[in-house]
Amino acid sequence: MLTKDIKDGMQIKLFMDGVVKVSGVMRDNYGTRATRLVLVNGSEVGMFDEMGEIYSFDIAEVKSGNEWVKVELTEKQKDFRKQVRGV
Repeated sequence: MLTKDIKDGMQIKLFMDGVVKVSGVMRDNYGTRATRLVLVNGSEVGMFDEMGEIYSFDIAEVKSGNEWVKVELTEKQKDFRKQVRGV
């Protein structure tokens, strides 16, 4: 699944600080943007629950039906990740 296919209300798993995987809920429908609005469940890892923008390339998985599906990055997203993270 691509990030552009993720819609408002879908459950996701994302990388926090590029390392820790936490769950969240998508809160926008802007599939082609570099950032997405997400309600992040930071309390899963001892932090605060908060709503904010995350980089699209930090989204790891999305719940589709009853199963978790890996999110594939476009070449543009991979290049942007290299610019931002150097990885």
